[in-house]
Amino acid sequence: MKINWELELAIIKASLPIWEVFVFSEEIYWPLHLDHSFSIQPEEIPRLSAGRLCQAMNILKVVMAHDTGLQKEIHPDYELFQQLVERWPVNWKKKIEKEIPVRLRQITNDLNDLRKAEKPYPAMFERVIELRYILGSMMACLSINEQKNFQANLTAVDDLIRTLSQPSHFVGPEEYAPHFDSLIYWYLYRSLK
Repeated sequence: MKINWELELAIIKASLPIWEVFVFSEEIYWPLHLDHSFSIQPEEIPRLSAGRLCQAMNILKVVMAHDTGLQKEIHPDYELFQQLVERWPVNWKKKIEKEIPVRLRQITNDLNDLRKAEKPYPAMFERVIELRYILGSMMACLSINEQKNFQANLTAVDDLIRTLSQPSHFVGPEEYAPHFDSLIYWYLYRSLK
């Protein structure tokens, strides 16, 4: 899992001006227009979605805990985003609940492709891990009761991840490992069999 706090912050910043329109829309994915000063290949620009925003916020939270010197740069936009979520919590949860089934289908399809591949590529597994992290980030935004709607499907996904992988070292930059509990984020400590 890559941790690029500049990209995550750029995603949050790009979402702020369009937040209200986005959170009230029925669309799951939106085009994302990053600041021109941010250097990224066009094919690497992520789409705006509740899941991608949850991922960005979680990574930024970890980065701020890891490097307090970055708090001054990250915290204002992080805090503003949190305030927007708190202003429209019902709509935010609706966006999340609408995206989770889509992400569950994506990860299930990717896991099935991985299982059927003659020679699975590490990049295939990396995508699975990123999708699982996005799902975990979205689930964390829901109440225990709201999570129950998705738990059976997520358990099936987790069982398949465990079947196709083995315990390993942390998949991200090692300096961030202490911020990801291996019991909660067990899937970030796996590699292909």
